[in-house]
Amino acid sequence: MWCCGATRTAALGAPDGSVRVRVGRRGDAPIKFDVEATHLNHPLFDELLRSSEEEFGFSYDGALRIACEVDAFRCLLRLLDESRRDASADSADDGRSEHSSPSR
Repeated sequence: MWCCGATRTAALGAPDGSVRVRVGRRGDAPIKFDVEATHLNHPLFDELLRSSEEEFGFSYDGALRIACEVDAFRCLLRLLDESRRDASADSADDGRSEHSSPSR
C-alpha cells in the first residue's frame, strides 16, 4: 500500500522515480500526471493529500488521486520544478566556489 491508499500497480506505468496521479475534483474527469516521487515530500503536496483524503477517502484502487483543479496542479508542478532547479543550481554554485581558488 502506498500513500493515501494507492496500490503499487498505480506506479507501474510511471517512469522510474515518478508516481502516477489522477488530478481533479469529484465529478470531474481526472487527468493523469506522472509526478516526481520527491515532490510528494513537499509541504504543499502534504496539504493536497490531506484535502484529497477528505474528498476521496483514504483507501481506493488505482493511481493516487489528488483533489485539485488541474490548472492549479500544473502551476504547483511548475513551481516545484523551478524550486528544484534553483536548489540544484545553488548547490552547483556552492561546489564551484569552494574549489575556485586552489590552496597552496
